[in-house]
Order: sequence, then C-alpha cells, then structure tokens
Amino acid sequence: MRDLKPQGIPIKIGTDDYGLRFTLNVIDDIQHHFNRSIAELPKILNEPIENYANMRYILTLLVNEDIDCICDETGEKKPYIDERYLGRHIFDYNAIGSIGDIIYTAFIQHMPKRNEDAPDPNPKSE
Repeated sequence: MRDLKPQGIPIKIGTDDYGLRFTLNVIDDIQHHFNRSIAELPKILNEPIENYANMRYILTLLVNEDIDCICDETGEKKPYIDERYLGRHIFDYNAIGSIGDIIYTAFIQHMPKRNEDAPDPNPKSE
C-alpha cells in the first residue's frame, strides 16, 4: 500500500517541517524543465555550474508536491514555498553535500517496488 500513497521524506526548511514527495507530476515537471529523462537526475544534480540552481528547483517541486498531496489527503492547505525562500533557508539545517542525497533518497523511496512473487509482466517469447 505504501507504493500507492507515498509519504513525504521529512525535511526542515527554516523553522518549518516539510516533506519531499516524488510523484509522476514531479517527474514530468523535471523532464520538461530540463528537457532530459529522469534517468539523468544524477547528471542534472551534479552539473558543475548549475547544480545549486537545479537542486533548488527540484527541492521546491518536491516540497510543493507534498503540500498538494497533504491537501488532497486532509484538506489542509499550506502556502507553497518558492525557490528564493528555499535558497535562503535550506542551509539552516542541511549541509550542501547532503541536499543531493536528500533528493536521491526521496526519488528512490518513492519508486514502486517490484513484487517478486508476481509473474513477469513481460515474459520472454519462444
């Protein structure tokens, strides 16, 4: 059931607690923004000049998606954060080197797990 209703990865930005939630919406937004496949996420996060801007953009998407998901689930609507706010407050609680790790963790945790007992949906042809 976790795969159907993923929870956000907790993160503190400024004095507020947020979550990071990777959904199909976020994947689509990232792919369109960067005009690259989500499979290139490590490259996007490690580009020499743009990596901080890329991390800030992606973190903002993840936080705002979690805000939307919480609203869908509970009806509680928090205001969105913007990239400038995130850029000013993310360093209060997180070392820069761990920001990419936080994004990777959110991405990996929200990927559906394959049910090993399920039959192969793509059996080999004879």
